[in-house]
Amino acid sequence: LYTGLRRGELLGLSWEDVNFEESVLTVRHTLWKNELTAPKTMSSVRTVPLSPEVTECLKEQFIYIHEKRSETGDAWTETGMVFTNRHGGYMNGEYLNNTFRKFLNDNGLPGMHIHDLRHANASILINSGVPMKVVSEHLGHSSVKTTEDFYTHLFASSKKITAEVLSEALAE
Repeated sequence: LYTGLRRGELLGLSWEDVNFEESVLTVRHTLWKNELTAPKTMSSVRTVPLSPEVTECLKEQFIYIHEKRSETGDAWTETGMVFTNRHGGYMNGEYLNNTFRKFLNDNGLPGMHIHDLRHANASILINSGVPMKVVSEHLGHSSVKTTEDFYTHLFASSKKITAEVLSEALAE
């Protein structure tokens, strides 16, 4: 929700991709069918700024992974990934989806997919007036047109905001 990453990009994050000092992460890989590959497009390779909340969560995850490595001992497979299975290997995308659905259900939240968080991220940015070029780069789209095509439904509320801003500015 905070980063706009695709599921495969999230699962493809390694600790080398996280810069705690600068509060950014770099998308360099994607995990697809238990194989670490290059991202979807060249523009998908990008640096994403992290909010203080996400930086703190990643620090907690770092500690958690080290604790799990110690507990697991010789059964641990070192991949260097941020999100792993219980033995350190790559986390399965379906496991992530199922765990996410269970979390939502257990907390009385509406059902959705992990990818819906990416769409929510884009919606928040677009409706907050972030320039389309910036949103496009943030999402790793190859062109602004891709972003516009996926999120055209959001422009109606943005147009309404535009009219309100103009009305207020001209009333003064």
